[in-house]
Amino acid sequence: MKPSTSRCPESSGLGEILDDLRGGSGEPILPEPLLTSAELTLAEPDALNLRNEFLHGISNQARAGEAAMILQIGFALALTIQLGPVTSEPAT
Repeated sequence: MKPSTSRCPESSGLGEILDDLRGGSGEPILPEPLLTSAELTLAEPDALNLRNEFLHGISNQARAGEAAMILQIGFALALTIQLGPVTSEPAT
């Protein structure tokens, strides 16, 4: 578990949210490939980390490929929130 955000202890940081979506000891809320993609795209310091790139002002223009990756992750999160977590058993 990653440490809580020091500036706003009542809120969770992106790393904590991604850890929560992994499901801890239970079933993951999102499929593993999507979680890994989100982590590498948005949070991992040694990877693409577009969150730092744009929210910390390193870059002020997104290319089409970067925008597409962010949109895919956002749509997947929105669908998961709307439809519920992924289950390993088919719905009856």
